[in-house]
Amino acid sequence: MIHLQCAHCGCRLRVSDTHTDKEGRCPRCKSMLIVPPATGTQDAPTLSDLPDWSAPAQAVPSEIQADEVTTSGAEPDRPSSLAEVMEESRFPWFLDALAYPVSSSGAVNIAVFVLVPQLVAFVIRLLTRFITSALPLGGAGYLTTLLTAPFYIIFACYICYYVAHCVIDSSRGHRRASDIQITGELSIGDLVSQTLLLVATVAIACWPVAVYYVLTERADAWYWLLGAGGVFFLPMSFLAGAIFDSFDALNPLLIVQSIGRTFVPYCGLVLFFLALTGLAAVVIPRVPIWSYLRSAAQLYLLLVLANSVGRFYWRNRERLDWGV
Repeated sequence: MIHLQCAHCGCRLRVSDTHTDKEGRCPRCKSMLIVPPATGTQDAPTLSDLPDWSAPAQAVPSEIQADEVTTSGAEPDRPSSLAEVMEESRFPWFLDALAYPVSSSGAVNIAVFVLVPQLVAFVIRLLTRFITSALPLGGAGYLTTLLTAPFYIIFACYICYYVAHCVIDSSRGHRRASDIQITGELSIGDLVSQTLLLVATVAIACWPVAVYYVLTERADAWYWLLGAGGVFFLPMSFLAGAIFDSFDALNPLLIVQSIGRTFVPYCGLVLFFLALTGLAAVVIPRVPIWSYLRSAAQLYLLLVLANSVGRFYWRNRERLDWGV
């Protein structure tokens, strides 16, 4: 008979010397044990009977905590939604932002955003051929426009809703695009209100240059100065609107104060935002490729922009101190 003592929990065991140089597990803490060579030979129970020789099995601290959670039905303390522990990237933030749509959810949503309008347009062309003879003088065109306009409006609102979701998802530390987790019924009103909020975030930053151009119809130095100011304020305005999900967040004082708290990293965000916007609006439309590929590339960059804005909040949330 060989006497052992577990190095982890301290319990004493008796093991038959027929199991020397073999491995077993402590019946209390389940740690691995190695039976040393025997010094004598006696008849004894086998290794399979180890649970009967030890003290009553007790759970280790991790098991006790798990049992308490199971029996009480309560969940262990978790960090808040904006303080989740996320794995940080080993690459610079702008390279990580470019990889944000590279996920199954990002690929599926981009494909839906590109292919569904193409499919609807194909069906409408077929329908127009059948009803043109019955509705002369352009009546078929008016009818198909009336039928498809609500669809395109709702579809565009859903794209805006998903972009806002990407901003919020990135602001919580997530590095890849995810699906929208719908906890309740998503109504058309939610889509429209979210779209109006995003439009307002652009309007609050760009209204000075728009008003100046309407009144003067000149693209002089003041026009470019006001335009540059609008571009500079746009990312923070967009971020505040998406995070707070309220028109009250578009307070110019809040936007200016937030920029002042994060001025240096915010300048980097503005340059990145401007570069991708120019690439999506100026360069890609001139590339000689199929239209749906151009649309896919533009949507890809749109998700990258949403991620860069959201991740900016994640990295600077303590400086911003928005309390969300």
